[in-house]
Amino acid sequence: MSFGVKFGLLVRRRRTEMGLSPSELSERVFGGAAQEKRILDIENGLTERPHSRTMSALSNALWITPEQIEECNVAMSKRGDLPPQIEAHIKECFEAAQPAATSSEFEYLLRGKRADYLAVRKGIATAIDAAENGVNFANRLNQLLEKAAFDSCDQQIERRQRERSSIASKVALIRLRGDIMMIACEAQRAAQRFMEAADLLNPIVPDGAADLRNAAANRLYRHAHKMNRDHDLPAALLRLNLTYWRRKTYPEKWAMTQVNLANALYLHAASIDERDAEPLLQEAIAGYRQGLEIYSETEHRQEWILAQSNFAAALSAYARSRKGKEKVELLQEAATAFRVSLDATNKRTKPGTWAGYNNRLSNVLGQQATTQPPPVGTALFDQARDAGTAALSVYSPDKTPLHWVATQNSLANALRAQAAQSTKSDAVGLLSDAISNYRTAINACDRTQRGAQWSALHNNLALALIDQAKLGNRLSSTALLTEAIKACQTALTERSQTQNVTDWAMSQMLLGEAYLARASCSRGDGPLNDTKEAITALEAVRANQDSNSSPARLIANAKRVADAHEMRADLMAAEGIADYDAAQDILVEATTIAEQARMAAMVNRLKQQRARISEKVRRSRTKSTTETALNQ
Repeated sequence: MSFGVKFGLLVRRRRTEMGLSPSELSERVFGGAAQEKRILDIENGLTERPHSRTMSALSNALWITPEQIEECNVAMSKRGDLPPQIEAHIKECFEAAQPAATSSEFEYLLRGKRADYLAVRKGIATAIDAAENGVNFANRLNQLLEKAAFDSCDQQIERRQRERSSIASKVALIRLRGDIMMIACEAQRAAQRFMEAADLLNPIVPDGAADLRNAAANRLYRHAHKMNRDHDLPAALLRLNLTYWRRKTYPEKWAMTQVNLANALYLHAASIDERDAEPLLQEAIAGYRQGLEIYSETEHRQEWILAQSNFAAALSAYARSRKGKEKVELLQEAATAFRVSLDATNKRTKPGTWAGYNNRLSNVLGQQATTQPPPVGTALFDQARDAGTAALSVYSPDKTPLHWVATQNSLANALRAQAAQSTKSDAVGLLSDAISNYRTAINACDRTQRGAQWSALHNNLALALIDQAKLGNRLSSTALLTEAIKACQTALTERSQTQNVTDWAMSQMLLGEAYLARASCSRGDGPLNDTKEAITALEAVRANQDSNSSPARLIANAKRVADAHEMRADLMAAEGIADYDAAQDILVEATTIAEQARMAAMVNRLKQQRARISEKVRRSRTKSTTETALNQ
């Protein structure tokens, strides 16, 4: 904590222990009760460093030792000026919202909450006025706040609010209630308070009401980003502002609101399923386009650069769910927007920002390259690697490990994607480089701090190993697939079906694929064991899938399991035991889903697979009948 806050807490603790009121302490220190507000300012940490004479008088009155004052000189702690009970409450809320989050992400949240806390303390200090018991009111609020009694604080301020006749005073108190709810991680209630304050102010000062909504939306946006919830709140406030800030009358504020709304929508889209995210991304892209019609590089340089970058990110995210010409055009536009941001950013003065734009450009160029055949695709892959390498000229594993690891991962992804479009001999080299990059990134990634990133790297490593195994001989492929299985299992130690089900399902399916691939190139009892493990992994995904998933996803999951059962039945048929019932039952279920979804091509493929299995069953029975007859 800062010196002022530490010293203030010490003064309050000693005053309480000695049974003195603020006015009685003021009498002892300043010779009169009129300086009671100065005492409370010190206790509330609003006086950064009291005058030496004041500190000496307080020390004499409260028996504060020089050693205790020296302890207050300790530099601000890593977690900021938050009382223990408030910090414990925030931690509980954060862990409930982000079970897989790291301690560094919690520290990041606390920095924002510290700012909220200081804003509330200043708001409480402002509430001290000439009214009767004003000082006692503020003191009582501070005590409740330190105990994390947020509801009691809210109720106390609401009662004081009803007593006020001044609109400005009412608005200030309502905003204070919203600030307290922000500390409490009660975003819904905070938004209600801010809306109430804006509605009260709107008939008198509509500009002020719009500014209040905008400021509240920005705070709620940061809260949603850190807590990964309540994403709809900032968008609701910003949409209201667009009804007031019209393009013709307030062009700059209209553009700012369009871009802020787009940012909120893009953040919301990143937190939900891809299908549900599509309309949000469409609206975000439209918002960026409209904002950039007003923003210019010369008059709004920083806003323009940031809007271009976020616009590119939204285009790239939306392109993932698109196909054909639309996907190509979206990625081209995203790459252009990233290049614009990059060209407008100086590497010498803003090296981190410059490297970040290069890394994001590398990702988009890699995606774009997969949509183009050689030589255009090859050239785009080369550009993607160049952009990633440029980012690595700034990032380092020691000083910027998070960004360095992310860039290594991006480069490896580009290499793996390029391998899919290359000849076998070229693909082997590209995949070897990708595997090397993934391993390097894993070694530099701190699992305790970045568990999600660490598990994603293992998942990507498994993908590259499986791709490499498809190009090798039986012995080398078995070794690669064994490593891929281990990488999937390692990734699953950080992924669970309750906390991050999508990532868990991805690793489970990849694990099943790795087992099936190894079964196809192994000998002895290995293939039977591997097919059994594959079925277990794939069945787990199917058992936990959302019934509201798209028909295509339900069918794909069912088909993977059916393929595994069919391979196992093929292996067992060689030993005279042919049981294809499980595969057939799953394929019948998948066919029904495809028919209901009117997916004619998929229905035909599933029926062909069922016919092929039926033929295998017929041949197996014929063979068994013939062998029985010969034995007789």
